[in-house]
Amino acid sequence: MAVDPDFWAIRESLLPATPEMEHVANLLSAAADMVLAERDHEAVALIHQADITSLYEVRLEVSLAPHSPRASDVLRVRPVTNLPPLLPKDQRAPAFQTESPLGEFVLRRDGWRCRYCGCRVIPAKVRRWLSKRLPGAIRWGGRDAEQHAGFWTLWATADHVVPRALGGRNEADNLVTACEVCNFARDYLTLEQVGLADPRDRPPVLDGWDGLTRLLTIPRSDRRRTGGCMIAQKIREETRGKLTLRLTQTNNGFVGALIGDPGGQPTIIHGTDQKEVWYRMELAVGKHHPNYFGFDGARARFLRFFPNGFLSPGYGERDYKIKAKEKLNQTVPLAEAATGSGFGIAVLRAFAATNLLSKFEMTRLQPMLHGPSADAFIRAAASFALGCGAPALAEMDGILQKYDNAKWPVVTYLPFLWRPDEHMFLKPTVTKDFATRVGHPFAKIYKAGLDMAVYESLLDLVARTEAELADLQPQDRIDVQSFIWVVGAYEEALATPTS
Repeated sequence: MAVDPDFWAIRESLLPATPEMEHVANLLSAAADMVLAERDHEAVALIHQADITSLYEVRLEVSLAPHSPRASDVLRVRPVTNLPPLLPKDQRAPAFQTESPLGEFVLRRDGWRCRYCGCRVIPAKVRRWLSKRLPGAIRWGGRDAEQHAGFWTLWATADHVVPRALGGRNEADNLVTACEVCNFARDYLTLEQVGLADPRDRPPVLDGWDGLTRLLTIPRSDRRRTGGCMIAQKIREETRGKLTLRLTQTNNGFVGALIGDPGGQPTIIHGTDQKEVWYRMELAVGKHHPNYFGFDGARARFLRFFPNGFLSPGYGERDYKIKAKEKLNQTVPLAEAATGSGFGIAVLRAFAATNLLSKFEMTRLQPMLHGPSADAFIRAAASFALGCGAPALAEMDGILQKYDNAKWPVVTYLPFLWRPDEHMFLKPTVTKDFATRVGHPFAKIYKAGLDMAVYESLLDLVARTEAELADLQPQDRIDVQSFIWVVGAYEEALATPTS
């Protein structure tokens, strides 16, 4: 029978990684995330799914019987001249322990991937950790065939490129990460004898895979014990309708789990910053709202009314706000407003120059801006515009409470007109609706009371919106506010959107 001309070609591995192996790695990674989310029953189910015994068919035979016909087809040993003699066992480098400091360095260096076939691998200590956490979930008998097929196939080892039997040393330059078969099937054969390219000539694949080491020990001061092993510590949990947000801390950072997804699998988010992980979970929650259509949907809605974006002939959202801004700058310059007095009437005219406030808010503004509180309010608004934040907001709140007018539109109006490059006008109902539709947590964080956290969340929403609209080239946040209005006033916008 003719031999395939490629049979003797140089290759990267004895056996290629298969889609099944990738699937198993995904299942075991999901199981690890389930453990971090404290959903052990789901983790056990995923581990059982990953025990795909068909992975054994060739790999087990090649590993256990290197002289079998099947193994011969895999190894493809060829004659090589000038090979060094096999060293007596007492002259070889000591047997190498993958869990030694050098072995762990090699695994980290190589991104926990086999440098031959490229499959993702998992250290034995991770399997042992899971076996303690989930007793009985991972079968691990005395013979290879009695061991969990997924963990056996993806078993992380450190392979000697030059075999120990031929003088290879236990040194980082001679060690590469390898899966079970790519390591042990070659035995003492050289790369040349089995037609393998030197894996050291290819850079390792570093793609974020961690060999599930995220499961390993957390700091002693923060741990709690189950079955004698250290596990992640839950530090926060909240409910959003049918969804549960759970944040746990591990030695490698934080893991957020969004549980209750109709799809069955939780959304898992990893990170090193607690606030950032929780924020990303809030964003994920937003996508489950029935009104969600994302920024793509928001853009489509806006362009439905204004096909040329902010340059559309019918886009009239900007001009009257710019006129109000220019009038405010002329009559009440920001620098003078921060320390001056006597601007009450001019500021009232600036408020009246647009229809951004409700008639009730305008009615309650008049006695305040005509009275003795006017100067203090205007100075506080100017301080807020200049970046004083919470103290200035609290001062405006105290003044406006006397007039039953401590409202977000009132306190954000002047800063928005003075500095539309940095501040944003807040119309609560429309803005909450917009945030819901694009999946931003502002809708949940918002409260009517004047709290700086609400305004900071608003600015985050605005910054994300600006990034999504960059190609439409909004001139400043006057355009962004108009975009939010058109999209947020969803039903009203079916007629004619207007601020």
